[in-house]
Amino acid sequence: MSSIPKIVLFGGTGFVGGQVLYTLLTGDFSLGEAEIVVITSSESKHRLIDSWASKLGCKLQGRSLSAATSDDLKLTKAINKGLISAQKSGKRGALIHLSGTQLIETLAGGNAEPKARQYDDSDRDAIVDISDEAAHRLIDLEIGHAIARGELPGAIVCPTLVWGQGQGPDLRISTQIPDLVKKALYNGHAVHVGAGTNSWTSVHVSEVSSLILLLSASLLSSSSSSGKASKQKAAGGEQLFESFYFASTPKLHLFKDLASVIGKTLHAQGLISSSQPKSLPCPPHNPNEKGVRIEDAARSEADEEQDKRTPIWPTRTNVDCIASRAEREVSWKPTKHLDEEGLAADVKFYVEQWRADGTLKQLQRA
Repeated sequence: MSSIPKIVLFGGTGFVGGQVLYTLLTGDFSLGEAEIVVITSSESKHRLIDSWASKLGCKLQGRSLSAATSDDLKLTKAINKGLISAQKSGKRGALIHLSGTQLIETLAGGNAEPKARQYDDSDRDAIVDISDEAAHRLIDLEIGHAIARGELPGAIVCPTLVWGQGQGPDLRISTQIPDLVKKALYNGHAVHVGAGTNSWTSVHVSEVSSLILLLSASLLSSSSSSGKASKQKAAGGEQLFESFYFASTPKLHLFKDLASVIGKTLHAQGLISSSQPKSLPCPPHNPNEKGVRIEDAARSEADEEQDKRTPIWPTRTNVDCIASRAEREVSWKPTKHLDEEGLAADVKFYVEQWRADGTLKQLQRA
């Protein structure tokens, strides 16, 4: 009798990880009966997930583990080692890693970059050529090489600007758009950096979750039990990032347009004094050391005030990517598109979340 498969989830209290957990417990992605083990960074988070899952009529296995972030190289190596060992002993497993498109962002400035590259995940050479200094890159390389060497089946999912209202146990909002809303509340009007002509593509959180689970089902299915990586190895060569997937819709969103909708929505609720967005200068940064930012160093009082007023780094850059592989390989085609109505609904959701947890007043400058 075959044993019940085990799904081990890191980041179950996070925005995307929580959505994956919710979808696992309430959706059907042909993963069948499975034991779900959620790894958390603390006992308190474990209890939080337990309580949330019980309300859904589910019981989870859980354990806490000291882990900083998804960019934890030591943890990544340990996970890879465990999966590789399991593969050698005849157990079937797969790894789905969540990266992010800051991998391919331009320098920060809040302006359009006419020479900015559009990345397509079907262009493997372009993905291989991404700088090793890019955000998330060392983790992606560690996992990508293990997959390419045939040591474990797996995939890297790289979402762009993620929007939507999460349904997980804890964090139900993302980063970039909520930060723009927080800065609008603090300034009394919506803001963008520079001309606000910088742009990103976007993807709904539920569709990132569905891609992760579709890839999981594909990798674990009997028809692909050997995994794409093993087939590559058998073919006689390492094909790095053959299992790299952007999660994105094709439309680019200018940050000044996002700020405009945020301004109208908050002003209509009486939360800011003006509906019109304004420009703020980009804080100083070193263009020769991507990822090493002056703003991350020791902070003066003036620096701290600037941080409170100015939208964060990934709202100042440009990202343009095309998700070709997922539709071709697992029939993933996102249908939810970030429009004015969807953005306004998200803004209202954030406000209600902050009002409920008592932080809304703190976000508004006295």
